[in-house]
Amino acid sequence: MGLKTKAKFYFGYSITSSNSKIDFNEGAGELTGTLNIGDFSMSEFTAEVGAAINAVGTQTYTVTVDRSTRIITISAPGTFDLLITSGTNSDTSVYSAAGFTGADVTGLTTYSGVATGSEYIPQFYLKDYLPSINNRKKTSSTRKESASGKVEVVSYGSVSEVRMNITFITDVDQGADSDVITNNPTGVQNARDFMNFITDIKPVEFMEDVATPGTFEKLILLNTPQSSDGVDYELKELFSMGLAEYYETGKLTYRVV
Repeated sequence: MGLKTKAKFYFGYSITSSNSKIDFNEGAGELTGTLNIGDFSMSEFTAEVGAAINAVGTQTYTVTVDRSTRIITISAPGTFDLLITSGTNSDTSVYSAAGFTGADVTGLTTYSGVATGSEYIPQFYLKDYLPSINNRKKTSSTRKESASGKVEVVSYGSVSEVRMNITFITDVDQGADSDVITNNPTGVQNARDFMNFITDIKPVEFMEDVATPGTFEKLILLNTPQSSDGVDYELKELFSMGLAEYYETGKLTYRVV
């Protein structure tokens, strides 16, 4: 089937030893939170920031993300300072990844940054689309049948998959047809950036409809036409359709996590 809405992905949230610290001050001196290292979805990344601050702060901090803008907001009942540049760990802080740049911000109870991570919006409706609600697989399952005909299935749970082909990827100006194929002068490079990320087997948040970013699934790539374990890809030019400078990914399969 083809998806009848334009889809969207959020990605690019990785914490390493070079961006795992967050320095702040509640008024009695510098405090430092430490985030867990790993690859996260946008929602998970936001939760990691909140957990790191609350682990060392004396206030109860609320850290949220606006799913339309990807802007993170940090708030607390009382005032506090974000030590963006003056903190002891400014060289290894999470502030840039969390959307907070520039000088320290002080004296307030709420701070908001700029957009975090990356966004990829395919230029055309997803083709060969299989939603997770239509797909379920049992993991490590064994079917046992007794002599009397009684059947028992033993498994360790089930997983769902999402499949799609991202097609009509192009930098070509669409002119009057831009409502069909979204005009994007960097469409091919955007697709490369997205494919480079997901073939490192890192999580993304997938939204079937750009208009409803609050409805999403966390996905990890399982395979591509070029790789059974999802680590290789090819943007294939659509010569068979007579379309030079238009590309597609071929069928991609993700696991819902």
